[in-house]
Amino acid sequence: MSQSNEKPIDVGFTLRPQDESRFDDPVFWEGSVLKRLFGYIIDVLALAVISTGIWIIAALTLGLLAPIAAILTTILPFAYHTLFISQRGQTIGQRFAGVRVVDAATGDNPSLIQAFLLTVLFYVSLTLAFVPLLYILFDPRDRFLHDILSNTRALNAETLAKSN
Repeated sequence: MSQSNEKPIDVGFTLRPQDESRFDDPVFWEGSVLKRLFGYIIDVLALAVISTGIWIIAALTLGLLAPIAAILTTILPFAYHTLFISQRGQTIGQRFAGVRVVDAATGDNPSLIQAFLLTVLFYVSLTLAFVPLLYILFDPRDRFLHDILSNTRALNAETLAKSN
């Protein structure tokens, strides 16, 4: 067998098994489900304000910018969640709620690809009548299916900050 000298391309995401022991203490995640719900409500309100502003601008152009407004408001939730989670580890709502999303293996902010995958899988769960979100009822560590598939964890921000 010959070995290749080529290095694999690092895209910032691999399907590594989650490090179950890293955040094994329930203090990291207890109560995070209700905090995540509260944070998402704040995020929905923030997105509604931004979307309203976009549509007001479109209306001021007598509808000329309506197609662009439609595109922007469609991609807005994906861009909002992906960019905030990959750059800061939390959206505006998650920050108010005291939740932080981390890479399950490293504890760092998720990569851009992980954050995008997390966001897409979350919105797919919403379009499937919330059924995939019910997985959390059976997970002993309060993880949603989209958390597991994107190899992320949503943890209590204060506890996480104390542990670092």
